[in-house]
Amino acid sequence: MIVGLHLMALKSVDGEIPRMGDLFGSLERGPAYLLALGIYCLAVTVGLVLLIVPGIYLAIRYCLFAQVITDTSASALAALRKAAALAHGNWAPLGALFFTAFLLNIAGMALLGTGLIISFPVSLLAIAGFYRSLQPAAI
Repeated sequence: MIVGLHLMALKSVDGEIPRMGDLFGSLERGPAYLLALGIYCLAVTVGLVLLIVPGIYLAIRYCLFAQVITDTSASALAALRKAAALAHGNWAPLGALFFTAFLLNIAGMALLGTGLIISFPVSLLAIAGFYRSLQPAAI
């Protein structure tokens, strides 16, 4: 269902109206998402254990994998490669966006989790908008 949430955010950013069916309409992308998420979490954890900086580097480099899977139905490894390509040259804004989203969601959790009702969708929409801004313009 998380892939469906990403799809709904991308549709909202694209000016389309998301439907409840979108939430379950992309279940076939779930296995690729879970595999990519597992690889991402493992790489970031190893990077954080080694030294803090490699973990942050890996977290920023591959953070857009979910949007890639949602948007293109890519495999897990292809999504991670494409996410790395999108992050290239966009380190500062991407890092700032994800740090801001992290702080926003921490603040949402601080309110006994009820703040996540607002902070999580706002974070998804902001990330989807940034992802779309990295896409080449259609002619």
